Amino acid sequence: LLALKGAMASGAGSIQAVLDESIINHLWTIVPEVVFHNSFDCSSNKSLDLSKCLKKISLDHVDSLLIGPGLGLDDGNWEDFSETLEVFEGLLVFDADALNRLSFSKEGWAWFKKRKGTTWITPHLKEFSRLFPEIDISCPLKAAELAARNSGVSVLLKGAHSVIAAPDGSVKQLIDTSDLVARAGLGDLLAGFVAGIGATGMASKSELNFDLLAFAALLHAYASSSCEFGTNAGSIAQSLAKLYKEFQH
Repeated sequence: LLALKGAMASGAGSIQAVLDESIINHLWTIVPEVVFHNSFDCSSNKSLDLSKCLKKISLDHVDSLLIGPGLGLDDGNWEDFSETLEVFEGLLVFDADALNRLSFSKEGWAWFKKRKGTTWITPHLKEFSRLFPEIDISCPLKAAELAARNSGVSVLLKGAHSVIAAPDGSVKQLIDTSDLVARAGLGDLLAGFVAGIGATGMASKSELNFDLLAFAALLHAYASSSCEFGTNAGSIAQSLAKLYKEFQH
């Protein structure tokens, strides 16, 4: 729900989600604007079967694809569906358990080099360490820069002072932000917002600038610190939507 609210705050024209039927029955009354697809099947540990989820959506008509929030870990092989993601030419955003699933796969982060389209990842420090175990995280700024250079993807290393790094060596860090940015649930909201912002960028120019990812992170942080409705992620989603609408004008 939080990831969907983040995507909705971005102003993306059409949002789809593939979820378990039991979840859809609750969410469609809260966010009726979203087009839901039933996954029909979960794995033995109640996590979504990603290979079946991807078959529910025509990726030819998708500008941005977010995978991760609420996904869960899975017993299946990464190779069962990785080729579909490799040839996807839109923006691919990996968060949460999408990052964890890749971490536990045989290829690890090296898989990113097979991607034809642009990829953004939004890990927190623990997820980052699982995916890039060889990188020292004592300095998040240097860690994100090295991960982006090595993997060829843009990295948004989340935290109270998030770091945004691009494969070409460009690095930005948020300063003077509120600790509220790191509260539980804010990462899901950010992942959805990043995917939505990326979709609008793809739809308008068919290309993505690293600054767009940094802008999304900055706006999310500002909405968190200036929210008048409360400090929880649901309230901050309202503030984020309002703030982004003001920027559009």
